[in-house]
Amino acid sequence: MKKCLLILSVVVIAFASCKKIEDFDPVKQAAEDDAAIKKYINVTNASAVKDSTSSLYYTIINPGTGPRPNINSTVTVTYVGKTIGGSVFDQSTTDAAFLLNRLILGWQIGLPKIGTGGEIILYVPSALGYGNVSAGPLGPNTVLIFDIKLSGIN
Repeated sequence: MKKCLLILSVVVIAFASCKKIEDFDPVKQAAEDDAAIKKYINVTNASAVKDSTSSLYYTIINPGTGPRPNINSTVTVTYVGKTIGGSVFDQSTTDAAFLLNRLILGWQIGLPKIGTGGEIILYVPSALGYGNVSAGPLGPNTVLIFDIKLSGIN
């Protein structure tokens, strides 16, 4: 009996000492992300527009030519991914191929806006990126910026 009480006490103390996880409010986070993106666009004088069907902002540097990718396309790209604070967290300086339907929603929405040879900057709110979880070096609710050149579509 003493052993059971000891184990129960340890479990209770362990749970009591855990930091309470705050409830996540997606509406509040979306508003914070939108404000951060608008501020970044304003400070950098970017000529970004907001997608009409989502919370993604983008700037088309070069629209490219030919057909545009769809959700089932394999896209070949070079890119730089950074946080809104400017820290580069991922990049490919040589062509990298990805199935578009396996990438974050921001890419799935943004890449079909350009054709082969096109260049786009995506301003990705956390809900269209990695959401409310950490991903590699990124913390939860991180707003992302991607400079992407679309080299090919299969």
